[in-house]
Amino acid sequence: MGYLRDKTCDPFRQEKALLMRCMLKHVPRWGWSKAALLRAAEEGGVDDAELIFASARAYDYVCAAFDTGEQQLAADLQKAQQEEAWSSLAVREKVARGVRLRLEPWSEERPAFRRAVPIVMQPQHLLHTTRYLYETLDTIWRAAGDRSVDHNFYTKRAILALVYVPTLFFWLGDRSEECAETWIFLAKRIDQALLLGRRVGKLSVKSFRKPFCRGRDPGTDSRAPWERLRLAAALLRATFVKGKMHAKP
Repeated sequence: MGYLRDKTCDPFRQEKALLMRCMLKHVPRWGWSKAALLRAAEEGGVDDAELIFASARAYDYVCAAFDTGEQQLAADLQKAQQEEAWSSLAVREKVARGVRLRLEPWSEERPAFRRAVPIVMQPQHLLHTTRYLYETLDTIWRAAGDRSVDHNFYTKRAILALVYVPTLFFWLGDRSEECAETWIFLAKRIDQALLLGRRVGKLSVKSFRKPFCRGRDPGTDSRAPWERLRLAAALLRATFVKGKMHAKP
């Protein structure tokens, strides 16, 4: 049975969140398995754990843990946005705060997440894993104030992926106190992402100012401004435009 997600009406939402928080403690020893689930159910006092996760596979448990993390991220970002200082933060600071809020609360559970990496990277799970990644990136960007619906929508999320994914893997292996080295690494990745964003912006401007081919009249060929970005846009759409992954008005 594949893991079915219902964010709007899930009668077991609270039980799933409780089970996942308890289960993460047992995953390092028992893996993402029914054995870890039953120990979590005993610890959390949930009697119908096997009914909630009937015929579940390891990937189903990982997905449930991801949903629990996303729910906490949304709640934490909502609280952050209510702070007076939030509006005065630069976009890069809001994005960095979002990444930290996604990872920091789960630092003690990193051994469990390290055991999840080989599972989520299996070929049959890559599409769903990409969707989960997109949801994290989209949540952070929207909290940072992004309301774009053009090609910038995809570009911003792709660039943030180049920040978030390396930071995630660095965080999984970080042994420094309170993951201090991870946050230094995050700041450097954001600096690199800003540089990349500026280069992409300059490329777009140049595309508008001169045609792709010499001798071509820019006034007679409306396609010229987009020639240089067409391939990049196609790759971004192929990666992110799946199901619900699209720019929302």
